[in-house]
Amino acid sequence: MINNIEDIDRTIKIKFIEPLENSCKNSVKRLKTAQVKHIESIRLITQAYRTIENSEKNLNKYNFVDSYTLLRASLEYIVMSYMIEIEEKTYNEFIILSNNDIQLKRKFTVPTTLLKKFGKRLNKISNILFKNTTVKQIEKIMVDLYDILCKYTHASIVVSTFNEIKGRNEKEIVRLILSYNFYFIKLILLECLKFLNNDNKEYIDEKIIGFSIFLSITKLVNLIQTNNIKFDKIEQFFYYDTINSEFYMYYKEGLEKIMKEISESILEFKTNENEINQLFEKIMKFQQDSIIEK
Repeated sequence: MINNIEDIDRTIKIKFIEPLENSCKNSVKRLKTAQVKHIESIRLITQAYRTIENSEKNLNKYNFVDSYTLLRASLEYIVMSYMIEIEEKTYNEFIILSNNDIQLKRKFTVPTTLLKKFGKRLNKISNILFKNTTVKQIEKIMVDLYDILCKYTHASIVVSTFNEIKGRNEKEIVRLILSYNFYFIKLILLECLKFLNNDNKEYIDEKIIGFSIFLSITKLVNLIQTNNIKFDKIEQFFYYDTINSEFYMYYKEGLEKIMKEISESILEFKTNENEINQLFEKIMKFQQDSIIEK
């Protein structure tokens, strides 16, 4: 039963975070026997795993800028690892680029080009993450995601703003918001690891992902309400109106939708624990029934 925020954290950890980490770790180990065209693909995606681990450590310590700088690097390694494996002209330019970056005029390894090509193939790599999503939508998600990660790498107003986040509750709210991108990229990492290993096994299904997002948003809304934190203050941290507002609106619209659709008894978590417990038990029973059916 979910009785408090600690129960939410523990449930997300057991049902989603630990299985995702274990699946990535084991998939990296299996790369030793993977049948790939280019050893560089294995080297890059192995580094992607190491880098995303360091990103997570920083995120959990509220080192947001460092975490996202590493997260961008990890995404670059993932995308390049996959693209050089499936596209020979990208691999050839990648090899030349490694030896002569200054004189080469890039064509196939330009980040935006790579991201769009990668986005076109993502729904084939993963049916779980991109159901009911068009290729154009996926392309845009990837390009926008990379763009926002760059804001944390370059000397920008986004970087300067994070020094203004002082309170622990505010830091935790921002960490939760930023963690959606982190776990999205880690799920992509797992899918690409599976691709290189020629592994069709489903390690984390969409029900678990959706359940974890639901619990995470429940915690997020509870933190905002319990601590009387106005969302416009969170907006200031992310510069909704001036920097990549369309991408950041994914978060805001998602939160607003949840706050409208979920009943007050669920939103006011601490004062209505029985309602949450009943919902949790239903979801867990549904999950157990699904496992039995398989």
